[in-house]
Order: sequence, then C-alpha cells, then structure tokens
Amino acid sequence: MQATASLSEKATRLLESFTEESDKTQGVADPKTFERFCKFAAVAHADNASLDHETLNQYLKDRDWPAEQADLAAKRYKAARLLLSIYDQHRAGRLEG
Repeated sequence: MQATASLSEKATRLLESFTEESDKTQGVADPKTFERFCKFAAVAHADNASLDHETLNQYLKDRDWPAEQADLAAKRYKAARLLLSIYDQHRAGRLEG
C-alpha cells in the first residue's frame, strides 16, 4: 500500500510537512515535529484514512528517517488513531466502560 493512497490532499500535505520539515534525528521528541505529527494524525483520523502504522513506518524509512525514529512515530500514530477513535465513541455516547 502506498502511504498517501488513502489520504486526502490536506492529510498528504500534512504528512509531507511532518516528514520533510522535521528533525529526523529527534523525531517526534522534538516539539515542532510533534505538533506537525499531531496535525497529520488528526486529519488522517477525521478523513478515516486507512493508512496503517506499518505503512507509515516504511514511508518514513524510505524518506531517510532513522529506523528507530520511524518506528517510534509509527507507534505513536497507531496510538493516536486509537485515542481519537475512543474519543469519537465517547462524543457519540457509545463508549462502554
């Protein structure tokens, strides 16, 4: 699966901004990078993009992100999508607990 195949134009732009304008050595530990990441993850979620964390991980590695930073970003993406999904359930009154 190509990483951008299921993304809207806005989500693709945010992914590219996150990928290209970030400090790849610090990854999501850098505050500006983390903000770019959060914007991308939020829009991908709102768009119901089918991008999974493994595809994101490979996408980042293909763009010269260190493997450790790509893996951490991909794991945080997976966690962010889960958190946003649970939030949506809560807002809709469907969260069971």
